[in-house]
Amino acid sequence: MPRRVTLLRVLVALLAALLALFWGALLASPASLWHWEYRRWLAAPAWPLAQLALAVALCVAGPGRLPRAAFHALLVAVLAWMHATSSVVCLGDHDYWRSVGPGTLRRSEILANLVFAVCRGRGLDAGWVPVISGMLSGFLLLRLADELAENSPAPEDARRLAPLLYVGSALPGLFFRDFIETTQVSTPLLVLFIGAGLRYVRGGAPWIVVAATSWTLAAMTHGENCFLAPALPALIAIRRPARGVAAGELAAALAAVAATYCLVITALSAAGFTLVPGNGIWGFVPLCGPLSRFQDYTMFSRDHAAYVGNLLLVAAPAAVLVLAPACVRLWRAPEVPAEAELLFLTVLSLGYVGFVFLWSFDLGFPTDYDLMFSMSVPLVLWTTKVAADLCPRPVRLAGVAFAFLTAWPVILLCLKC
Repeated sequence: MPRRVTLLRVLVALLAALLALFWGALLASPASLWHWEYRRWLAAPAWPLAQLALAVALCVAGPGRLPRAAFHALLVAVLAWMHATSSVVCLGDHDYWRSVGPGTLRRSEILANLVFAVCRGRGLDAGWVPVISGMLSGFLLLRLADELAENSPAPEDARRLAPLLYVGSALPGLFFRDFIETTQVSTPLLVLFIGAGLRYVRGGAPWIVVAATSWTLAAMTHGENCFLAPALPALIAIRRPARGVAAGELAAALAAVAATYCLVITALSAAGFTLVPGNGIWGFVPLCGPLSRFQDYTMFSRDHAAYVGNLLLVAAPAAVLVLAPACVRLWRAPEVPAEAELLFLTVLSLGYVGFVFLWSFDLGFPTDYDLMFSMSVPLVLWTTKVAADLCPRPVRLAGVAFAFLTAWPVILLCLKC
């Protein structure tokens, strides 16, 4: 559809402009690069490095030699092994989940608090929650990337690229044992929401209800997912059904959101839980001063732009190299493969970039690593699809190499802090 392709080009140009702005601010302030602060990365523990090398070798050798589902399960198992044998207790609000009184749940992360409350009530080690969440997230994301590859001009290349860019992103750093935070629990639900949305734009009308339900559960698990709320009406606009059908599907999505929320709240109330206000007291980055002791920048300062540039560099580092070639190809090509899927991922990626720009990470880096990167799934998938569909092979290979050289030094050094 020409109008949809035009909208895709405009939104990709907007995303590219924002990424270029933040990375330009970082380039203008090279001393603020997080990698200089953590330049001791060569002294990272040898054992996680060996496990990482095994994961990379599996990413290179596994596709084509193993059934795809078995390959994804094996890769996730290797990453889970790495997570389970490495603690990152310095990261996240390690004791935050214990601060909620018995029988109470914070409104900003209702379902995540429920998971930790169940662990506490049954005497279970909540340090394993991130590992389990990571296994689910990784497997679901790899299966979703496999679905995206089906509509790629070079499906096999896309299937080989996706595991490498996933392992070479910030996402695996979220799931180390004892790195306890509420955002991690929502990541599998976020992947489910993205998968349901992609199936809807391919023509499966009932999937809008699944997308709305999974998004509601993700937002109830952690409120950061509320920043992706505009993606629900955007889904219907992307698919562009007939006017009467569109109104009906929007009504069905809104009804699914309301029903899911009411059912969960009713069930929790019946189980004896009490909801208390959330902990998001610092909220947004201030437009201007004065700053609190948890806020270092005003919203439109160059230091804040460089900070966001650092964050996005670690979230999806391969985007640095694939962005320009992809934009040129997108504007020159008369047709774009699977433009509806790419448009949806672009909308989600803009939502994530908007979140990291607007939100004040009160604990800073690396302690707020989880909050910074849990919602980076759409940007990682967007980078993967753009690289596979719109970039030549040398650019893709350079993007993979740059990803590992950028994301993993930070992750490995977080093991040392």
